[in-house]
Amino acid sequence: MGTVPVGGCRDVRLERAEYDFAKAAVKPSRLVLQLVDKLFSKEVLMRSAVHGTKDFDALDQKIIAAIKGKLGIHIEIMQNGH
Repeated sequence: MGTVPVGGCRDVRLERAEYDFAKAAVKPSRLVLQLVDKLFSKEVLMRSAVHGTKDFDALDQKIIAAIKGKLGIHIEIMQNGH
Protein backbone atom coordinates (compact mmCIF):
# COMPACT_ATOMS: atom_id res chain seq x y z
CA MET A 1 0.00 0.00 0.00
CA GLY A 2 2.84 2.41 0.66
CA THR A 3 3.12 5.47 2.83
CA VAL A 4 1.65 8.95 2.62
CA PRO A 5 2.94 12.29 3.94
CA VAL A 6 1.17 13.78 6.95
CA GLY A 7 0.04 17.40 6.83
CA GLY A 8 2.03 18.11 3.68
CA CYS A 9 5.34 17.20 5.34
CA ARG A 10 7.28 14.78 3.14
CA ASP A 11 9.53 13.79 6.05
CA VAL A 12 6.63 12.58 8.23
CA ARG A 13 4.89 9.56 6.76
CA LEU A 14 2.37 6.92 7.78
CA GLU A 15 1.24 3.69 6.21
CA ARG A 16 -1.82 4.38 4.04
CA ALA A 17 -4.17 2.30 6.24
CA GLU A 18 -3.04 4.08 9.44
CA TYR A 19 -3.38 7.47 7.76
CA ASP A 20 -6.86 6.69 6.43
CA PHE A 21 -7.94 5.47 9.88
CA ALA A 22 -6.75 8.70 11.55
CA LYS A 23 -8.18 10.86 8.76
CA ALA A 24 -11.63 9.31 9.28
CA ALA A 25 -11.88 10.92 12.74
CA VAL A 26 -14.91 13.16 13.05
CA LYS A 27 -13.59 15.32 15.89
CA PRO A 28 -10.33 17.25 15.45
CA SER A 29 -9.16 16.13 18.90
CA ARG A 30 -9.60 12.49 17.87
CA LEU A 31 -7.60 13.09 14.70
CA VAL A 32 -4.72 14.55 16.73
CA LEU A 33 -4.79 11.68 19.22
CA GLN A 34 -4.76 9.10 16.41
CA LEU A 35 -1.80 10.78 14.71
CA VAL A 36 0.13 11.16 17.96
CA ASP A 37 -0.47 7.49 18.74
CA LYS A 38 0.83 6.41 15.32
CA LEU A 39 3.75 8.84 15.01
CA PHE A 40 5.28 8.61 18.50
CA SER A 41 6.14 5.52 20.49
CA LYS A 42 4.67 5.13 23.98
CA GLU A 43 8.19 5.42 25.41
CA VAL A 44 8.79 8.77 23.71
CA LEU A 45 5.44 10.11 24.88
CA MET A 46 6.09 9.05 28.47
CA ARG A 47 9.36 11.00 28.66
CA SER A 48 8.47 14.04 26.53
CA ALA A 49 6.38 17.19 26.33
CA VAL A 50 5.34 19.09 23.21
CA HIS A 51 7.91 21.85 23.69
CA GLY A 52 10.04 20.21 26.36
CA THR A 53 10.60 21.23 29.95
CA LYS A 54 13.37 21.00 32.51
CA ASP A 55 12.36 17.39 33.17
CA PHE A 56 11.08 16.28 29.75
CA ASP A 57 12.54 16.28 26.25
CA ALA A 58 10.72 18.10 23.45
CA LEU A 59 8.79 16.02 20.95
CA ASP A 60 10.08 16.05 17.37
CA GLN A 61 8.97 19.44 16.03
CA LYS A 62 8.72 18.18 12.43
CA ILE A 63 6.13 15.66 13.55
CA ILE A 64 4.29 18.28 15.61
CA ALA A 65 4.23 20.61 12.58
CA ALA A 66 2.90 17.80 10.37
CA ILE A 67 0.11 17.06 12.86
CA LYS A 68 -0.77 20.77 13.04
CA GLY A 69 -0.78 20.92 9.23
CA LYS A 70 -3.13 17.96 8.96
CA LEU A 71 -5.36 19.40 11.68
CA GLY A 72 -5.64 22.69 9.75
CA ILE A 73 -6.59 20.82 6.58
CA HIS A 74 -9.11 18.70 8.51
CA ILE A 75 -10.78 21.76 10.07
CA GLU A 76 -10.91 23.56 6.72
CA ILE A 77 -12.61 20.57 5.11
CA MET A 78 -15.12 20.35 7.97
CA GLN A 79 -15.94 24.05 7.67
CA ASN A 80 -16.39 23.90 3.91
CA GLY A 81 -18.37 20.67 4.02
CA HIS A 82 -16.09 18.83 1.57
